[in-house]
Amino acid sequence: IRENAEARVWDRLKQLKAARKPSKVSPASSNARQKLKPKIRAHAKVGLLGCMAERLKEKLLDTDQLVDFVVGPDAYRDLPRVISAVRPGRAAMNVQLSLEETYADIAPLRTDGNGLSAF
Repeated sequence: IRENAEARVWDRLKQLKAARKPSKVSPASSNARQKLKPKIRAHAKVGLLGCMAERLKEKLLDTDQLVDFVVGPDAYRDLPRVISAVRPGRAAMNVQLSLEETYADIAPLRTDGNGLSAF
């Protein structure tokens, strides 16, 4: 199961990276392309949070440069600071494991009737 999930994450990150690049497409075909895939602003920040992010931090940030920030599962409370630390050409990361984090005060929040709450 994890292998398939990771492959989907890699594919989505590659799509996001491609969508952030300026396009060199003619105006006529650009209109059709915009209808198919919304353009992500070049200054948008893309990050990954969780155990995959923690395990593959160097590959994500340095080798493939697919994300602007990486946050491990225990550092979710630090997410606002990490996002604000991202600068052009400078990624941010917090993958510190915590001995105190128990996730006791976290309850799943469903904002839509379809049961989906994320990506």
